[in-house]
Amino acid sequence: MWFFNFTNSFYLLSLAFLLQTVSGVDPIKHFCFDHKISFNKGFEYNLDKMINSLSSDAPATGFAEGELGQNSEKVIAFALCTAPLKSQQCQTCLEVGGREIRSRCSTLEYKGGVIWYDDCMLKYANQKSTDYLHSFFQCNPDTVKHPIRFRERKQKLFRRLIKEAQESPDLYAAGDINVGRSERIYGLFQCTRNLSRFECKVCLQNYSRKLRFACHKKVGGSVLSGSCNMRFEVYPF
Repeated sequence: MWFFNFTNSFYLLSLAFLLQTVSGVDPIKHFCFDHKISFNKGFEYNLDKMINSLSSDAPATGFAEGELGQNSEKVIAFALCTAPLKSQQCQTCLEVGGREIRSRCSTLEYKGGVIWYDDCMLKYANQKSTDYLHSFFQCNPDTVKHPIRFRERKQKLFRRLIKEAQESPDLYAAGDINVGRSERIYGLFQCTRNLSRFECKVCLQNYSRKLRFACHKKVGGSVLSGSCNMRFEVYPF
């Protein structure tokens, strides 16, 4: 009996710590979109139900999507966790993200929203579409010492990860490449699994070009979008 109580107490404490850790961190970025003309109670109900469902279903595989309702009450949503991520971390991140996006993107004003954390992303809308509109770039402020060599090796890594990601069942790839004797570039490319392999390839190619331009001569950078995400650094992450 003591072991049972101790185990459950430990689990509850661990869960509380995870919730406190994630909830104490603001999202990396969020967007609210599709202004509403009037309040729709059916949309509000379907959104709450869908977010709760995704938070429960996504941790098993790292991704879940769903559609609920018709016409103006329709909610189309998906949840994606950054691979590789443990199930409990995924669920905790999505539960916090679900509460935050509901708070930040009021259904009195918007029919769509997307939110990103280090560990997960959550998006919902009233209509289905490949999202190239909502994106966010971040660059490591440090500058590379040998820009030409670094650019050549980075581009080679990007091409490899795009190919591996589009061929992966999870539309995910991670890897690294050497730049010199003591320097490496690490990368992670991931698409949302509601994309086809071709759509994943197009998304990653599109944003990898933009990322190279946005973070030119920088040792690291990342882009978050509604359809694919990527990051590179000179250290493992």
